[in-house]
Amino acid sequence: MSAENKLGASDNSEVVQVTTLEEVPSGPPLNVRAEPKSSTEISVTWDAPERDHWNGILLGYYVGYQMSLSPEDKEVNPTQGFSFKTVEVRSHFGGETVLTNLNKFTQYHIIVQAYTSQGSGPPSKEIAVQTLEDVPSSPPESPQCDVLSSTSIYITWSPPDIDGQNGKIKGYKVFYITIDELYETDPEVVKSTNQYVTIENLHKYTNYSVWVLAYTKIGDGAKTKAFYCRTHEDGKLRERE
Repeated sequence: MSAENKLGASDNSEVVQVTTLEEVPSGPPLNVRAEPKSSTEISVTWDAPERDHWNGILLGYYVGYQMSLSPEDKEVNPTQGFSFKTVEVRSHFGGETVLTNLNKFTQYHIIVQAYTSQGSGPPSKEIAVQTLEDVPSSPPESPQCDVLSSTSIYITWSPPDIDGQNGKIKGYKVFYITIDELYETDPEVVKSTNQYVTIENLHKYTNYSVWVLAYTKIGDGAKTKAFYCRTHEDGKLRERE
């Protein structure tokens, strides 16, 4: 800058550079992607917001995640109920992280926010991803044995608690063995896609140990505690109600 009058123009002054103060980012991170790594882990990656929306130096990101909620809950506050993980900005200004200790076979909603020294910007659009299946961590419930005759028994049960199923139940396995053979040989096993099974051709007037488990495509789950039932004496028959 210079000044000028009737005597002439002055020399130019030194150039002064001024930087405006930082603000929070005005745009969300872009291209947020997520995929399950295991039954308890989800990998999340994203790109930085558009450069014109940084409004300062990007210091990092907040990655929010929560189990699926009803639409009414989300309308009140877009970030209500989210747990957040802080991730430092990377050299390419995007980011990546792995969310751990999640519930098995559960759908999560994920958002990402960039932040500067002044605070966090708007969240990215929610994306949904589900953790992978695992074996059931809970056993079938309410197992019961109904003795039908001297050579047959009828076993019933209910599915495992929903929080312990950890996947789609493909079926059940019912194990049974006589008390006398309990520690001498492997038990017999019967599969069923129902919640009941009739076991026949048993020894007469014999005490059996029975237990049940559910399985998913990943494998066998937790088994029930053993329960016991004795077949009837020969000649005694009971009709199942």
